[in-house]
Amino acid sequence: MSYFSSLGYDCYSISLRGTSGTVQPSSDYNGDKIKVEQHVEDVSMVLDRIYDIYNPINSSSSSRSLTRTQEVVSPVVIAHSFGGLILMKLLEICRIRNRITAVALLCSVPPSGNAEMTKRFLKRDWLIALKIVWGFVFKGNFI
Repeated sequence: MSYFSSLGYDCYSISLRGTSGTVQPSSDYNGDKIKVEQHVEDVSMVLDRIYDIYNPINSSSSSRSLTRTQEVVSPVVIAHSFGGLILMKLLEICRIRNRITAVALLCSVPPSGNAEMTKRFLKRDWLIALKIVWGFVFKGNFI
């Protein structure tokens, strides 16, 4: 984000509810985990809000209040890991897809999940798999 900010771009980072230390709102908690669809709704709401901030709509009509010299500003969305799955689901929504200029998926989890890939990797080289898991769990290098 600091790189793109240094080039003059506005950058936003979204922390998904129930992940990475964010709390799960008590109104959502029914003993189950947050579903992918709920993350999609959350990010969709954020993208809509950001889009509306940069592209104000005239409240008296449904037409845009942009002048002829103004262009519609649409975001470029960059997603990493599990965020890639959420972004792929967002792209299934026409309204969202039409409001995004481009996307970049970095080390994205495939729509099918990563269980099969992990099993193949474990069979092929369990020591390297252990090192990777160690890095994820303990956020460090395996010695």
